[in-house]
Amino acid sequence: MSAATDGGAVPLTERGSLRIALAVSALLAAVSMLLLSEPTGNDPNSWIVWATQLALGHGVDFSVGPSWKPLPVLASLPPALVSSSLAAFAWVWLIRFAALTTSVLLYRLVGRYWGVAGGVTAALTPFLIQPWVKSAVIGMSEPVLLALMLGAACAAIEGKDRLAVVLASGAGLVRPEVWPLVLIWFGWKWRSGSITGSRAAGLTAGVVGIWGVSWFGIPLALGAALDQGTSRAAAALDLGASGTGLLGIWLKDIPSLAWPLIPIGVIAAVVCRRQPKGKFTLVCCAAVLGWLFETWALNAAGILPGIARYALPAGIIGCAVAGSGAGWVAEWLSRVKLTWLTPASAATLVAVAAVVVTIGGGVEMNRTTWNEAIIYRDSAAEEWAALRKAGGVGGLAGCLPFATSGYPSHARMLARNSDQPLQAFTADPQSPDRAIVLQSSNPGVGSQPRLPRTKAIALSKIGSWTVIYYGPKSGCSG
Repeated sequence: MSAATDGGAVPLTERGSLRIALAVSALLAAVSMLLLSEPTGNDPNSWIVWATQLALGHGVDFSVGPSWKPLPVLASLPPALVSSSLAAFAWVWLIRFAALTTSVLLYRLVGRYWGVAGGVTAALTPFLIQPWVKSAVIGMSEPVLLALMLGAACAAIEGKDRLAVVLASGAGLVRPEVWPLVLIWFGWKWRSGSITGSRAAGLTAGVVGIWGVSWFGIPLALGAALDQGTSRAAAALDLGASGTGLLGIWLKDIPSLAWPLIPIGVIAAVVCRRQPKGKFTLVCCAAVLGWLFETWALNAAGILPGIARYALPAGIIGCAVAGSGAGWVAEWLSRVKLTWLTPASAATLVAVAAVVVTIGGGVEMNRTTWNEAIIYRDSAAEEWAALRKAGGVGGLAGCLPFATSGYPSHARMLARNSDQPLQAFTADPQSPDRAIVLQSSNPGVGSQPRLPRTKAIALSKIGSWTVIYYGPKSGCSG
């Protein structure tokens, strides 16, 4: 489908070009898996453990771990029927593909209204946001959330309402903050006459029903309390800022490239408010403010901790506003009376500037994030090897649960590697008389278990990791 716009035709508005871009994104995500395939994040490992426990026909104890999210667990369930390793590989590939797809869709959306310069700037700016890059590297759910949200926006703009509803419904299975935005969209379509009142009511009932069953019905069926998600999130409130401190957290999501461009984008939206491109950017601004308000309100209510990545959707949509500013700058430059500065060359100039700034500001930051993930992967591999050398979970089962350094991230990785529930690995020994402790001498690993006072016997040691038995001679078999 080609689209005539204020900024001119953009290649990715063609269906074939979009498919090629998505195929390249899928290939690049696969290549990244050859270099770093472990899901090093706490939450993704927990979701994979839950999916694996369900695939093995076991129940799920939700008293430990993150908040329940339907999409990550349900998406990991089919590959988990084969193995937890395949589920981990598939999930991280999906997240990295979604992160690249987000940039493709930002180019498609912003480029439709603000030309090549706007599209390129919007697509590149996310790579300057460290929490965004980290989410993609370690398998957090934000990239798939943004890909679904932007995909729904593209489909809606192109008149593919059914696809838009499906994608928006999927986004609502990742974070509940999406729900009001989707319902507002249904209401707007009804008010504008695009759909009838009965159709809007039917869509609302259907989507809310899917969300209700997925977010509350499934955990209830598995034995969780109705408020499992909110209670687990509230327990993590001390991990982040609260109240006015959230402002500093949110500012981390705004890269240096966007600081001058976002205000320009807002001005461009106001100046061009009667044109489609201005209306598009105003909607983006409203979405940014709406998401930040929801994040603040949930934090103030004691439901959501003040963590930088919770504001990532606002930061990524802010990239669209920054792209609008870049597109407006390119339009302004094209009006300068220089023979060589045609509209095309002005757009190219701004796009090249965006590429240079991204390379200059993002390479070192992203390399650091990547290297930190590799260090964690290697440390977790050493820990797992040390446990297997000591007899493995099966041979030491009489001392479960085990205590480990680096709780909870290392504990989640051990649970995923061993196909054990999250409760099998704890921060401290559960018995003062007999325990298995996996201890690291590397201070970078993080928290250390509280060691029992009984006799210690080192069972194995690999790298910085030592598996230690505390207790009587009977060992872990009794």
